[in-house]
Amino acid sequence: MAVKTSKPKHTKSSGSVRKEKRECPLALMLTPSEYELVQHFVKKQKITNKSEYFRRLILTEVFSKLNIHYPTIFEEDELTGGL
Repeated sequence: MAVKTSKPKHTKSSGSVRKEKRECPLALMLTPSEYELVQHFVKKQKITNKSEYFRRLILTEVFSKLNIHYPTIFEEDELTGGL
């Protein structure tokens, strides 16, 4: 299934910031105890926008994993001089 993308919009105030419309939903299922734990955390941390918080949390983890596993031209021992 192809994902419909929209043309990036530029804001006048920042000039170079790309704003893309979020139109691809993502859902997940939790057990009742997991749900209560998440609700407790959100309330305790005073998170007002759960969607933004979990989007940042997920994407931070994804980018971190991609960065760790990103292929390099040289092996690690070649970069350190075989030390």
